[in-house]
Amino acid sequence: MNDPKKPPQDATALLTLLKLSGEGEQVFEIRELTAVMTHQLRAPLHLALGSHGEELRQIMQRLPAGQQAPKNLEELLEQSRPSPELLGLAKRFAKTCSTEQGSALPRELALVLYYLTIAAARMRCGVRLSELSNDALVGGLVWCRDQKWLSEPLCSLVNRALTILETDEAADR
Repeated sequence: MNDPKKPPQDATALLTLLKLSGEGEQVFEIRELTAVMTHQLRAPLHLALGSHGEELRQIMQRLPAGQQAPKNLEELLEQSRPSPELLGLAKRFAKTCSTEQGSALPRELALVLYYLTIAAARMRCGVRLSELSNDALVGGLVWCRDQKWLSEPLCSLVNRALTILETDEAADR
């Protein structure tokens, strides 16, 4: 089993990109990470995405007629056909939180959001939001799944993404 405090080994390139060495990180208790993740997922989208509010407003105005605008990140990740633009914005927000000193979000939470948005875009929109290889994405999702503070619905999303990615990879061989 992977160490929940260490990022996945397969994601070394991403971790370098995001400057997540794991050294000097503040360590949060499971209950704290659970509470922060729940809050982040359920906060109104314009608050959850912080300084990206103007870009969020513009994307929301461009949503196709009839497409449900998600109220929060939880709804965005659960939508059967989410907006790839909104997922991309959420991914950029997570990446920013991963690299900023003194970010409002713990780095491990930001990394989980990063992987979840990439996986949701691949699974539900057929869109690649990142240049991560399938192996790196699978490694990151396995690391996410091993986080004890991840809720059951998010673990389920991770497991579905892993199944799809592993099936796609097998079909490519």
